[in-house]
Amino acid sequence: MTKWTKPPIDAEKVRTLADTHSLDILTASILTRRGVLEPEQIAYFMESDERFLHNPMLFPQMEQAVERVLHAAEEEERVLVCGDKDADGITATVLMVEALRSLGIEPHWRVPVGEEDYGLNSEVLKAKAAEDITLVIAVDCGITNFEEVELANTLGMEVLIFDHHLPREGSIPPAYAVINPKLPGSYPFEGLCAAALASKFQWALCLAGTDLWCEEFCLVLAKE
Repeated sequence: MTKWTKPPIDAEKVRTLADTHSLDILTASILTRRGVLEPEQIAYFMESDERFLHNPMLFPQMEQAVERVLHAAEEEERVLVCGDKDADGITATVLMVEALRSLGIEPHWRVPVGEEDYGLNSEVLKAKAAEDITLVIAVDCGITNFEEVELANTLGMEVLIFDHHLPREGSIPPAYAVINPKLPGSYPFEGLCAAALASKFQWALCLAGTDLWCEEFCLVLAKE
């Protein structure tokens, strides 16, 4: 079993940060570990006004992911959600299942059980292909599953990946769409977890249900 250890941090630096910015010690220690020490960085991390949330459509392939899921709903396709068994993976799986149900899709879903390895599972993909699954949505996994995504494509299934882990040597699997904040130029904030990515997708689906979907606007600022 993997044992996680946290590097030591300067307790005095934590107390100073807490006192200077009116933070509790736990929050100050988290920010210190993340290297968030400048006032503007702290203000960004602590901002709670939803108006300052980044638009989910800033992900380059978010529109592709949304359109693919809307097509699946329209065609009554069978969809599989594959997550992970940690807290982030389970939360992301629940959010994605809820998003699909809001469109009338009742998806299959699974997370690794027992000693199963993390990530997409070839045997599961083969079994689900036999059950006429045509769309696989990987949450909190998938970014390093090149062979499994290629297998899914061969079996007639398309794959959407919502993963926050680092890609393998900068390469990504041949998925229909990949949503990952750590891809170069992908998103203004690379620290999103998988649950946040699933939430961003829910938001994008809500936008798709409005008259503003895929519309382009030009904002003009007039000065006297």
